[in-house]
Amino acid sequence: MAEHMHAYFRSENDAESALAKLQKLKVENIFVDSIPDDTDRGIFIPAAATNVGGGSGTSGVPGYLEGITHDDENTFTHMLEFEVDEEDAEEAFELLKKEDAYVDESLGNKFKK
Repeated sequence: MAEHMHAYFRSENDAESALAKLQKLKVENIFVDSIPDDTDRGIFIPAAATNVGGGSGTSGVPGYLEGITHDDENTFTHMLEFEVDEEDAEEAFELLKKEDAYVDESLGNKFKK
């Protein structure tokens, strides 16, 4: 079974860089798309923040923001969406962390260590 993932980036280059690195895994239905300005972007968390234990999840992560919304100055411009084989899902998520991706809180919680 495949795991469906969305990741959000501050530039198309960042999203394309992550996409290139994901190619070594069993991924399919991959695409990078720009996020229209009028899209409700909700609140996203840094994928890297998921490896922090206890508390609010913010301690020990340099530069961590409690969440980033559309109104923040660091708005996301591109989304990477893909399906990854279940056996590669954790590795894909680790790759997203290294690429400074932001994810929906539910995806971050799924891979929280």
